[in-house]
Amino acid sequence: MDNVLSYVPTKQQEQLKPELKALFYQKDRQAADQAVAAFVEKYRSVYPTAMECLQRDLEACLTFYAYPKEHWKTIRTTNIIERLFGEVKRRSHKMAAAFRNEGSCLLLFYAVIRSLHFNKLTMPASSIKQPDAEILHTS
Repeated sequence: MDNVLSYVPTKQQEQLKPELKALFYQKDRQAADQAVAAFVEKYRSVYPTAMECLQRDLEACLTFYAYPKEHWKTIRTTNIIERLFGEVKRRSHKMAAAFRNEGSCLLLFYAVIRSLHFNKLTMPASSIKQPDAEILHTS
């Protein structure tokens, strides 16, 4: 969302943001695709660069629909990589002179990874495909 909104003038971002956010909260992938098509059609002439950005990254943005519905919220609202780099940036901002070599940078990065707590997703037992018993016991 932030990438798309960065191509929209600041004063219009608040108007567009709720409509853009709604694209990611549809009941299924088909409804999301329809909502995106309507959104792009509505704003293509006004914000062509923003709509190009949305369409370019659309598949990655809607990937969460391929997973069980119980996981959608976690996948949609958690960007682990951005969180990790944001935390490294926050902690290293005042310590730039302390990085004498690559090893000291890696040490900070490792310390940040160890300190973060990530929520684990669990798969229900019914969705895990069990291996075929015949395949396991063939000689």
